[in-house]
Amino acid sequence: MNYKIILFITSVLALSTFACNAATPSPINTPTIDIGPLQTENALETSQSDLESQQETLSAQQTSDTQTKMNEQATISTQETADAIVQVTEQIEEPTETQQAIETPELQFSSPDTFDDNRNMWILNEYTEIADGLFKYRKSPESGSWTWCKSCEVTSENNDVSVEGKNISPGLSIYGLILDNGTCSSDPIAFIINSQGAYAVLQGVFDDSGDFSYWRPFIDVTASTNIIKGQNAVNKLSATYEFADEVRMTVFVNDTQLTRFKAFESSGAESCVAGLYVLTDIDFDNFSIQ
Repeated sequence: MNYKIILFITSVLALSTFACNAATPSPINTPTIDIGPLQTENALETSQSDLESQQETLSAQQTSDTQTKMNEQATISTQETADAIVQVTEQIEEPTETQQAIETPELQFSSPDTFDDNRNMWILNEYTEIADGLFKYRKSPESGSWTWCKSCEVTSENNDVSVEGKNISPGLSIYGLILDNGTCSSDPIAFIINSQGAYAVLQGVFDDSGDFSYWRPFIDVTASTNIIKGQNAVNKLSATYEFADEVRMTVFVNDTQLTRFKAFESSGAESCVAGLYVLTDIDFDNFSIQ
């Protein structure tokens, strides 16, 4: 009889211990975004997979305070952003000389370019114009665009480039700087931000015939609280260049450094050619090389 009572008490204690352990919550692991060069064809798919995994982790937490904190830190974890980055690589057209809407005599670069006219000879198309003291882009229904001016040379003496961009799109917006159009490096380089508070550095990819094909991430999509988010937000994008055997670039948003990296294989040129990158309706102002 005593044996049965002891066995019963032992069973009750074991069940109580298991219930307590099951009720103890496990620590919340906040997802992080890996930062670093990605130079493979699968970089975009990996980035999108990581974002989807982070989204699932956040929803499993079911903690409003944690979600609020993540939002304040501009963590990129929505499918909308991932889809938009896919569109970036697929919907950008290479500028051509046939897009040149305004021809002017050769002039020295006027900096800052306040876009009172096209004295710096920007390559324009039917979706771009220089008017009212702004460089205006109104989105093509098929694609975005990237362009540069004929005088936009960045050299060791004038190695700082900057521009102010105003997002006028109500939804997700993506725009940025062309750091080089393929003059000083083997491939074009773009530094972009979006209206949800993230930046990336992209590498231009060409097909077998030598024609521009698409953009792929070189530095992956990364959150930054220094980017002003939302419609009508104005952000200053800038970069400094270091010319030696290799070209190194440091990018900034609103005068805060984001990252420094080595450009792609050097072409041997002693200057890079900068420009503008647009995917949605944007107004640019005060483009400067100094």
